[in-house]
Amino acid sequence: MKTQRKLLTEEQKDKICKAYGYHCYKCPIMKEFDDGYWCTIGVKEMEDFIREFWNEEIEIEVDV
Repeated sequence: MKTQRKLLTEEQKDKICKAYGYHCYKCPIMKEFDDGYWCTIGVKEMEDFIREFWNEEIEIEVDV
């Protein structure tokens, strides 16, 4: 069965992690990038960070 990573429930992610013995480099929910492996958990954290970044109000000293 194929499914998109973003559609996995937390329960499914946990089962996958356990099935692969928590060896992230073998896990199908991981993705390898130049700086290492990213799990769906890390991607979710990055999405949250980016969302906060874009929504944060900042003080500016220039006319816009």
